[in-house]
Amino acid sequence: MTKFQKITAATAAPIGAPGDLPPELIGLSDESLADLSWVDEALGYAGVGFIPVAEPARPAMERIAKVYLLNRFTKEEERRFAKLQVQASALSVQDLDNPEKDDLFEMQRFLRRFDAVSVIELNSPQTLGAFELLRQLGVFGDPLAADSTARRDQILTPAGPDEK
Repeated sequence: MTKFQKITAATAAPIGAPGDLPPELIGLSDESLADLSWVDEALGYAGVGFIPVAEPARPAMERIAKVYLLNRFTKEEERRFAKLQVQASALSVQDLDNPEKDDLFEMQRFLRRFDAVSVIELNSPQTLGAFELLRQLGVFGDPLAADSTARRDQILTPAGPDEK
């Protein structure tokens, strides 16, 4: 749905943030909306207008089959990932209330969601957050080293034509 920016009619200076058009103005042409000095003052639109605002395009979701994503892991990264899977699956009920085990609980949450899908959206906030957690937990090497961030980003690059 198109958003509209309220403006001062004289200078076109924006008033507030873009939003929905007031219901009583729906159906008017863009030209009529740009300067509402012609409407009844009782409506409260003296000296203002509304102009349509183009919404930013949302980036397309980059998808990859989970098997291809896992193929991007080195053998050592896969070993570290497997160790975390075992540790996370071994959490006890008492561990769930232990703040020191929060990272493993977050890993367990990630794994439940990861196991439920066959296609991964590489640029979704959930995937980015999950792979940041994997980086922090050392799957991609020393989490304090810059190369672990670069490695995470390399794994999350858009899928090639043979990986879709």
